[in-house]
Amino acid sequence: MSVVVPRHELGSVERPLSRERAVDLVVSWQHPVTRATLPIGLLRQEVDGYSFRYLRRAREIQNFRGLLGFPDFKRLYRSTELFPLFAQRAMDEDRSDYPEYLLRLGLAEGATPWEQIVRSAGDSAADTVKVSPVPERIDGAWYCVSAVTGIKYLAAKPVAHQGGTFGPLGDDQLEVILGALKIGVRVRLAHEIGNTYSSAATLVTTDDGTPFGYLPDWLAHMVRDFISEDASAAIVDDIQCHDGKWVVRVLIRLDGRVGGSLETLLGPDWETYAE
Repeated sequence: MSVVVPRHELGSVERPLSRERAVDLVVSWQHPVTRATLPIGLLRQEVDGYSFRYLRRAREIQNFRGLLGFPDFKRLYRSTELFPLFAQRAMDEDRSDYPEYLLRLGLAEGATPWEQIVRSAGDSAADTVKVSPVPERIDGAWYCVSAVTGIKYLAAKPVAHQGGTFGPLGDDQLEVILGALKIGVRVRLAHEIGNTYSSAATLVTTDDGTPFGYLPDWLAHMVRDFISEDASAAIVDDIQCHDGKWVVRVLIRLDGRVGGSLETLLGPDWETYAE
């Protein structure tokens, strides 16, 4: 299990670390049958606009036919404006609840659509596309803000990690656990034992080891070799509940042993057609 440290020891990086500064966003697609969330491309904010490119492995994903507006897997897409597929995930400033929405995201008035989708992970009830910031290297360490996934899954079955077996957790128990979380509170990352779906399944737990969700599988594969080496740390970066839906994000720090380049960190599965 990883060593986790207080907020001020995470390299003096303050919330919202790199989310507005993110250069690349991982674009993921949720399979409609298996519900697995799979990385399929990278969205980038350029000096003069935006670009999107598919990962090579996207073509091998069963039932994935490409995103709307991006039919060619081998093409590098560029635009001076944020692509409509992603821009529609930002709220129109003319809406009456726009100020409340920005406040909820912790953004200032006049926040750009890019800042909104980076901050909100581009969540949309209309489809299965998600975005997440690519890890960023700062002062020799890697940092990443990630949503916690699979919260409701913990109500369906027990899960186990090195610290013991937990659950199934009832809805009331989950409400208590999540309601006790605060921004800046340390959390732990732990390999799940016996997960038949993913060899890298990583639970996010409270400081006493009680699980309340998972890291996205792509990120779990990225950090799995460093959790047991005490090379990672995590804190709650954001927590919200609206209409009974909990949204929790954690700030993860991986130390310099992970590697010096993004290519080393991501690995060969992240090669794109358009470099």
